[in-house]
Amino acid sequence: MSDTNWQHEEICYQEKLRSLEIEAHYKLFSMLRPSVTMDGKKWCVLYGDNIQDGVCGFGDTINDAISEFNQAFYTPARKEQL
Repeated sequence: MSDTNWQHEEICYQEKLRSLEIEAHYKLFSMLRPSVTMDGKKWCVLYGDNIQDGVCGFGDTINDAISEFNQAFYTPARKEQL
């Protein structure tokens, strides 16, 4: 395989990985359908009745808030939170 073909294959592989990352990023959001609101000057993505008991993320953009929400969703609760 020539260097050009190998580089093309590598680029295609990286694009596919990025596409799968983006899909996974929004899959949780689309499955849970959390609320999206403005809280002051920040976007808030909230799954649950309130910020204290639910899972939430904040950001300057909705995408930033979704990213923080996803991170919070997969972060284990500390014992003092339970």
